[in-house]
Amino acid sequence: MPSKRNPKVRPVCNTCGDEIIVDAWAQWDFEGQRWELQTSMDSGWCNTYDSDIRYGYSWKEENQ
Repeated sequence: MPSKRNPKVRPVCNTCGDEIIVDAWAQWDFEGQRWELQTSMDSGWCNTYDSDIRYGYSWKEENQ
């Protein structure tokens, strides 16, 4: 049973409910030999609408 204190969430488009993707910056970690996420951008992209949805998304709680 999922914990109510830490529910799992996903970013979804406010118009269609589809998951969105966001741009992000990563930096190469020489010691770990992998990319490390530095930050993600505020704008999102809806694949269903094939368009930018800046601030047009919300976080949907998911049941396990």
